Amino acid sequence: MKILLVNDDGYRSPGIHALILALKAEHELTVAVPAMEQSGKSHCITFSEPVTCDRFYLSEVGHDIHMVHGTPADCVLMALDQIMTAKPDLVISGINKGHNAGGAIIYSGTVSAAYEGASRGISSFALSADFIDANFTLAAKMFKAMLPTVLEQEQDELFFYNVNFPNLPLSALKGIRKTTVARRQISEKMEKRMDPFQREYYWRTYDSEHFANICDEDGSDMRALREGYISVTPLKLNYFDEKKFERMTDFSDVFSEIKALK
Repeated sequence: MKILLVNDDGYRSPGIHALILALKAEHELTVAVPAMEQSGKSHCITFSEPVTCDRFYLSEVGHDIHMVHGTPADCVLMALDQIMTAKPDLVISGINKGHNAGGAIIYSGTVSAAYEGASRGISSFALSADFIDANFTLAAKMFKAMLPTVLEQEQDELFFYNVNFPNLPLSALKGIRKTTVARRQISEKMEKRMDPFQREYYWRTYDSEHFANICDEDGSDMRALREGYISVTPLKLNYFDEKKFERMTDFSDVFSEIKALK
């Protein structure tokens, strides 16, 4: 297959290295990654300044890399519009350093890069592993083993999957679960701190108690990870709420009042 590999961690990331090494023998890879880490940039794209791209050979993985001076979504746009001569069969984003589950998918550059691919009609994966001591080589091998089953199941239908790998040795892995997105947001707060010159600064921190409660949500991606399972969550592009639309007022009464305003 022709596969576009992207991420939000940049070309130094061991996650993208592991994917290249796992897939390059069997697939035609194009790699487009940000020049600088772009974690938490969500679906940001560059409007107010030009985007540049440098190509170089990364000896660590024996493969060419396109380094895009922009966001993860910019990387996908640049690859599809300028770098690649043919539409890829897949977009694979990751493997991210840090899980993208629950409310984190809103902020994730990894997930948003996959979203950008899916929005262009290309089946896409967002792949993530633990932030601390993740075994990216193992995660890449596990994804490679899972890939034929997903492709067979989808039968050329457009899909957008978010996959998270727990930080466990293969012997301790419980299995693979299809999961929902944990509904509750990951509660974060801005914690005030002081630098050595007694100036205030703020650092985003997690509420550990609330985080534990999210992990208890039955059937969710967060719970699967906590219990030692690979989490596979199907996502969609359309934010439109059909059920809410059916129950909404037609606003005719309100509009009559607006028309009567002086």
